[in-house]
Amino acid sequence: MEVPKWIEIRDVFGVKLDPVTLIFRVPLNEILAIFSEDKWEATSRLVENSATLNNMPPSATLQKSLMGGPLLRLHVRLWKDGVAIGNAHLDIPTLAGHVANHTIGKSYVAYMFYRRGYAVNLAYLANEHEDHDGFAVEIYKPDERK
Repeated sequence: MEVPKWIEIRDVFGVKLDPVTLIFRVPLNEILAIFSEDKWEATSRLVENSATLNNMPPSATLQKSLMGGPLLRLHVRLWKDGVAIGNAHLDIPTLAGHVANHTIGKSYVAYMFYRRGYAVNLAYLANEHEDHDGFAVEIYKPDERK
């Protein structure tokens, strides 16, 4: 199965593309349990931009607030598509809304699963974008090699 490379984001400024930064080869309910264990919470659809992957809305959107407030947060969107595909980033507030740092987001998620015994690998998707190097973090159980 070919992994999608881009997530389409629609907001008041128009349409932009965010890179796919996560590939999970783990059941979605297991993924969500790990995020919950790490104190991530479901986000409200009222405050989310419209994000789609192959014209489908996310299966789950989660956030982990930092420094006690909702503005500085880790944010992840997940889609179930044979494997779970997603994008993780750190939202940094600016006067024009926020800037998304993909490197910090995917690194945090990779470490969160690695420290729980999951295998972590890099998969090159050729979707370089601002602070994203084109590599997605691939997460799977060590005994279930791709």
